[in-house]
Amino acid sequence: MKKRISALVLSSCLLAGCAGQGAAATGETAAPSQAVPTAAPQSLTVNGLLDTSAAVGALELYAQAQNVTLQNSFETETADLVILDAPPQDDGTWKNLAENELLAAAAQRAGLDTESTVTALPVGQSLYAYWADNRVLTELLQSDAALDDLRAATWEEWFDFVTAVTHWCAEPGAVQVTLNGNVYTLPAERRETLANLNGVFAAQGPEVSGNSGDGGVAENTPALYTTALLAAGEPLTEENLTGPLNALEQELRLEDANSAWQAGIADLWTSKYLFQQGNALFYRGYLADLISDSGAALSSAQKDALVWLPIKNNLTEADIANQRFNLAGLMNYPILANRAWLAIPADADEESARAAAAAILWLYTSKAGESALIDTLDLITPWGTGSNQNAAAAMQAAQVTAGILPGAALDKTQAAALQQAQRGLYYEADGITLRDGLWDEDAAAAWRSAVMAALGAESAEADDN
Repeated sequence: MKKRISALVLSSCLLAGCAGQGAAATGETAAPSQAVPTAAPQSLTVNGLLDTSAAVGALELYAQAQNVTLQNSFETETADLVILDAPPQDDGTWKNLAENELLAAAAQRAGLDTESTVTALPVGQSLYAYWADNRVLTELLQSDAALDDLRAATWEEWFDFVTAVTHWCAEPGAVQVTLNGNVYTLPAERRETLANLNGVFAAQGPEVSGNSGDGGVAENTPALYTTALLAAGEPLTEENLTGPLNALEQELRLEDANSAWQAGIADLWTSKYLFQQGNALFYRGYLADLISDSGAALSSAQKDALVWLPIKNNLTEADIANQRFNLAGLMNYPILANRAWLAIPADADEESARAAAAAILWLYTSKAGESALIDTLDLITPWGTGSNQNAAAAMQAAQVTAGILPGAALDKTQAAALQQAQRGLYYEADGITLRDGLWDEDAAAAWRSAVMAALGAESAEADDN
């Protein structure tokens, strides 16, 4: 079943603490009636094809349905179509999709302003959070009622819980933890469901999949961690801005998936593998990426048992400058963010542009394309439809109507600046040598300053003064 989801209307309400007042209604959004053109020749060259994201999955489904051969390009200039993590600015290097009648209709369906330049179209949205197997959580906390308390836990409770589980993985014992004011006890010994658990967080390397070379953003982009700040209307002060990976996760994450890290494959596959094998309690990322069959595929039982937990930040009420939003919303909700954008280089010739347009229009205007997005990839479409045909998709649709943080609206320039700031946490000043262990305070301070600059926070503060 396809559901119409009123995410945009809900987001401002939910952050203010009025979860549950929204509604989801069934319905259809009319697609443009023009026929979808066929790519000629039957091939499509894509920059970003080596990613393991839902965007690649969408293009693979298009290729299968339309008998199109996909080819990878490492350069945007030689690609027909480019996968990006944020829409690029109108700097003359991208085609204005609004100038094409069919693509303009698709842009309108996505709610974009076609009176202005449209440089890219979104593929769809997905929940971004910590993901866990609820069977593992239930066994670990010895209660089937612990999930809600874990979601509502304070930062101090979360910190103590993660620390306790880390010690338990090394030496199991009956240890008490407090979550949302309620006490739970970790099991005295390791049980079958917890047999492989040896850490809390799945690995996430500094160079995960994405078009980092041409301004794209890695999957663990700081944009997702500054969403709360942007949603609040103005950034927090530099002193209170938290990092893209809090120090707790950075220190305790697992980094060995059959030597994949050492082999340089520190990407989504590594994280998925650790989670899929039951080595890590939490996987951090997009639901659509986690449940895709790319890389380490989850079993049906694992997919059915998935539950989300918010990305916890060390914030207090005093940090929230905009009174329309409260701490509970910023601490306890997952983020609904656009997973990827599709753009066509300005230099693409007529044949290349036609091949790229065919892929976009198949996703936007055909029933098969929409089914690929919502039923196979479990995305929420740019026009607001989602699926409840499986447990994960149904959970996502229900959560969008119950409480979310809206994704940050960043352009490609901001995204690239945030990625560069992110690299500074992992690399020495030369930008080449990986740091040995946890970043130091100087690196963290430099990151905060770079993020503030990328988001324009410094100029905003200057205006206030």
